[in-house]
Amino acid sequence: MLALLAQLAGCGMSRASSRSFASMASVWSLSRSFQSSFGGGRANLDQEYARDLAAVSATFVDSPAQEAALVRDVTRVAEVHGISHWESVDATWLGIGVGLRHGGMSEPQAVALVARVFGDEGATRTAAALDAQ
Repeated sequence: MLALLAQLAGCGMSRASSRSFASMASVWSLSRSFQSSFGGGRANLDQEYARDLAAVSATFVDSPAQEAALVRDVTRVAEVHGISHWESVDATWLGIGVGLRHGGMSEPQAVALVARVFGDEGATRTAAALDAQ
């Protein structure tokens, strides 16, 4: 998570004109709050990746106009975790879905947002990941 915070802080992803990105402290807090959703007791890289995605995704619930920024941030989190083809990783869809739900969206709302941003396959995979949880 510290690597993620360093990457997000230094990556030049300024959204000051439309909305400010969640502070590093709030992203850290959100990530820690997701530990129970992903079995936080185990130091599994997929769980850490999904938890970090959940923390980032939760910040987008209040600003759906920033959907393109969500794609950039998911890509950045994947890069930090060394994942090049995040679209094929189940933890991607679980993390995004859990984050959106934690941010206050119902499962159908979260899946609809994922469909708009990532397409039907992403929505299908998010719904399946959430149902399996």
